Amino acid sequence: MAKRRPAQRRESTPKLAVQQTLERQQLLFRILVTALLLLVYGFYLAHQVNLTVGDLGRHLKNGQLFIENGLISKVNLYSSAYPDYPFINHHWGSGVVFYVIERLDGFAGLSVAFIIISVVTFWIFINLATKYSSFAIAAPMAVIVLPILITRHEMRPELFSYLFGGLFLEVLWGYKYGRLGFRWLFILPILEIFWVNLHIYFFIGIFLVGAYLFESLVVFLFGKNQQNVRDQVKGLAVILLLTIGAACLNPAGISGAIYPFFILNEYGVPVIENYSVGGILRAGYNFLPLIYFLIILGLVSLSWVYAVIKNRSSLSLGNFLLSAFFFTMAWSAIRNFAFFAYFALPLAAVNLKNFLGEETKTVSSPSILKVSAALIGVAFVLIMIKPAYFVSSNRGVLGLVWKKRTARRLSSCGKKKYRGRFLTILTWRAISSTTFIQGSGFLLTTGQKLIRRRFLLMSIFRCSLTRRNGQLSVATIDLMLLFLTIASEQFGASNLSSGACSILCGPQSISTKTLLFWRREMDQINRSSQNMSCRRKEC
Repeated sequence: MAKRRPAQRRESTPKLAVQQTLERQQLLFRILVTALLLLVYGFYLAHQVNLTVGDLGRHLKNGQLFIENGLISKVNLYSSAYPDYPFINHHWGSGVVFYVIERLDGFAGLSVAFIIISVVTFWIFINLATKYSSFAIAAPMAVIVLPILITRHEMRPELFSYLFGGLFLEVLWGYKYGRLGFRWLFILPILEIFWVNLHIYFFIGIFLVGAYLFESLVVFLFGKNQQNVRDQVKGLAVILLLTIGAACLNPAGISGAIYPFFILNEYGVPVIENYSVGGILRAGYNFLPLIYFLIILGLVSLSWVYAVIKNRSSLSLGNFLLSAFFFTMAWSAIRNFAFFAYFALPLAAVNLKNFLGEETKTVSSPSILKVSAALIGVAFVLIMIKPAYFVSSNRGVLGLVWKKRTARRLSSCGKKKYRGRFLTILTWRAISSTTFIQGSGFLLTTGQKLIRRRFLLMSIFRCSLTRRNGQLSVATIDLMLLFLTIASEQFGASNLSSGACSILCGPQSISTKTLLFWRREMDQINRSSQNMSCRRKEC
């Protein structure tokens, strides 16, 4: 027997070498596919910042007020009708972060920082799905959720909620499945302190802890091995109380902690992002991401059916509560589609853990080929559903939208032959945004005088084009009054009319002739817009 041992070693050595080679191939394949997914995601997030569309200008101004004056506004500074109306600034910390980055590296730096944070967040969820399921399941799921994730390409405070949501789930699953000890849970209240001052979705962190505490409590009451579960219940209960206490550590205290329950009560105007799926369908709005949301919803639903029938060992009450919670959020407001997509990736992957059998747990070259074919097939089908959805002229570029081309237009505005074209460009760029006031408010108060003049000009033209039945809406009047007020305050004008003229024409050229010129331009563009509207109705 002693003589046969070397022979056995010689036979096992080639097998071990082959297995190590296959493992290296598998690892390299995972790294390459993951890197490709992250690169594609980063590319689709690379958009130039458009201050006339998004909320970034308001956040930058909030950050500037805090850095320069230590001010966290408690009133609605951006309203001319109700400037003293109480307001809880639940995202003041995001404004500070954005403003510091913008001061250090400009708008291009903001774009890079946004992409880095978003890519890291996506990697966290992919890693969760791979760790607790398999890469063969996680990779196709990541491709499926990408069409929803790329819709949130604007620099907004919600990016911190995505990141903290992933970190919370990482720690909670690590503790739930025995990969992390109890001490790791104390990270969650610390993260909650940052979360509550960065974005209003901080309550999701409390819900995540509460969901798995509820699961542990149910298992403790109706299951076996109660000693270990009792420790989990006690530990999670302590962490939940600490997380709730951490949510109160914001400038508004308890009022800020409960503000998410009341924020939708006083919305003055309807916002498309807050529409439910049913509301979008009833309005007949062509919302392109809806089809991809329904695909993800169907996949998550089927994963739970499979788990109940074939994989009951992976069933988790906490995971089910998370699936129901994020589905409810997404269905009630389309702005939450991305949150649902992020969490759908690991939740569905865990349910489908044994869907491919033991093949996904072993290392082999055929498995690499099958996963590659699956990724290519899924990507092809998603693209063919709506090819135009993945094509945009503003992708892959960083920084601010208005660069040298806009500077040339501004410099040529004084030339009479370019004036009409320039005014038309500014008008349509301004009226294309329903949140124009939020981005332009920053430039009006901090930008150069020439930029301030043009932005006020755009606001007045926008007001002239939003008339309905000969009357301006309340929101439009409020917008116009705000800009005229800023004009009168900054340039020392005695009243609103002369303040507007000071911004538009300069303090040395206020005349009746000039006013009549602007009036004619406004009426001409107004008639053009009415003709275009009639043509659209006829079509």
